[in-house]
Amino acid sequence: MELQLTQKAFFIASRVDSFPFLENWIAANTSVELLEAEQEKFVLGVSEPYRYNDVANETQHQKQAQMAIENFITQVNNIHLKQVQESSVKKSPEQKTETSEEKT
Repeated sequence: MELQLTQKAFFIASRVDSFPFLENWIAANTSVELLEAEQEKFVLGVSEPYRYNDVANETQHQKQAQMAIENFITQVNNIHLKQVQESSVKKSPEQKTETSEEKT
């Protein structure tokens, strides 16, 4: 009985390691939290790149609002790009293993 439980536990542990669910979930959750934080900074205008309500001149106000939007888009794109790069780095060793197995 104990041997069967040990074998089942080993099988389950080996299957869990085969699929990086936890790593994927952590990476996705981290990206979501970064995006939400960036959105809050933009909406509230708490960081310097997102402040545009301090100017009385309408032309300057529009120019700074445009810069704030551009900064927000750039930051969001950087967060997405970082996630894509990290996932491709993690997948590349696995893909190399799969392609070498396919050749044999």
